[in-house]
Amino acid sequence: QLGGRRRRQEAGDDRQFWANNRESVLAAEAVLVEQEGNLSNLLVGQLKSIVISFTGHLPKAKNNNDGALLEETRAVILTQATTTMSPTPVAPPAPAPTAAGSGGPPFEEAFKVCPGCEVEGMVTPDQHGKYWCASCEQNLE
Repeated sequence: QLGGRRRRQEAGDDRQFWANNRESVLAAEAVLVEQEGNLSNLLVGQLKSIVISFTGHLPKAKNNNDGALLEETRAVILTQATTTMSPTPVAPPAPAPTAAGSGGPPFEEAFKVCPGCEVEGMVTPDQHGKYWCASCEQNLE
């Protein structure tokens, strides 16, 4: 019981860690590719992000005053073959909305103009896939 709770907590911590660092890691990796692998031209924050990417934790060196962070980053890249960052979650493509959910014509063709009040551009899909006119406040079938 306690072990399961601990694993769930650690998994949540790991997700939060990557959520906090994903953007900076991706940006640093893009700069590293742009610099053709030359670490010397990266900023301190980018070096830290590269270490995070390859190790899954923060670097030991806090700054690069004596070149320690640069050396740590080089060592990490040499010893670790790939990044430890989980793949970026990608939302599945949303299906094109249809009129009344019947497989009919797409939303843009079916309700360009509200049939109730005849106002153009006020019809939007709701969270259930049905359409609603913001002008006359009617559900459309």
